[in-house]
Amino acid sequence: MQGGHRNYPASGQSVLLPLKLHSGNQGNVAAEVLICGGSAHTDFYTKGNEGVHYVALQDYGRMRITDLNLVWKRDLMPSPRLMGDMLLLPSSDVLLINGAKRGSSGWGFARNPNFTPAIYNPRVKRGERFRKLAPTTIPRMYHSTATVLQDDKSSSPATTPTTGTSMKPNGPGGSEAQWAWSLNHRCLDPAQ
Repeated sequence: MQGGHRNYPASGQSVLLPLKLHSGNQGNVAAEVLICGGSAHTDFYTKGNEGVHYVALQDYGRMRITDLNLVWKRDLMPSPRLMGDMLLLPSSDVLLINGAKRGSSGWGFARNPNFTPAIYNPRVKRGERFRKLAPTTIPRMYHSTATVLQDDKSSSPATTPTTGTSMKPNGPGGSEAQWAWSLNHRCLDPAQ
């Protein structure tokens, strides 16, 4: 997809959207992928050592990978995001949660946690597909994960391992480690 890098260490998020199976399409099931965020820069990882942490991408792309003529349909998310998680919900919506707004993956190279989860509705027109949810106060970047629970809520346990590192978040002369090790857990109800 044009516009940037989506795989490690740029670490965009991706998901296969729900397949629509019915008797009329047994031999021809359309499959679409959704890729969100990442980094537009090629030197994001090496610049992280110099205290430069680029803003993450705020765009997403959607493509029907079973079409003969593959075309990305791109639009904007509510905020920049990398290192996040995407969950398919029972409603066929997609939950974007966790991650950072600047930097890249790698030990200590991400900045500005993305505290605001968002719901992506693949059934509405472009420009109206995202809705923001209530923000959290806990940074969930490194080694965070999320899963859908049986009651349709999502669980988001996380650690942010930066204690003991010598990272300078504001470049040369900056303060030491931005966040201490933390293990925390949050349940999110996308209906609220």
